[in-house]
Amino acid sequence: MAYRAELVTLWARESANEGEQWLTRIRIVAPSGEELGDNRTMIDLRESRRMRARAVFATLPVEGPGVLGIVVEQARDEDGTEWHTEVRIPLEIAIEDAEAGENCAEEG
Repeated sequence: MAYRAELVTLWARESANEGEQWLTRIRIVAPSGEELGDNRTMIDLRESRRMRARAVFATLPVEGPGVLGIVVEQARDEDGTEWHTEVRIPLEIAIEDAEAGENCAEEG
């Protein structure tokens, strides 16, 4: 089953006077622990103090019910091999049976 989703993150400089630039990624992790994909973005705060980054998932893969993990990470090195987790967002997936939903609507 495919599900369209969008995640917006806001990044800010640690120092008001010094510009920074780094690579981020958003990983999608299935309830089983399998990595389903990632989205990478370069955050460039050399001229701006803050930046919003938007990740659009045209088809977020949903295997079934459970908790899908959305993990936002920042690269600790220039080549993107060492990552630091900034936040983990749990997204609970519940799939309702279409027939059961119709029966509940008729009873109410």
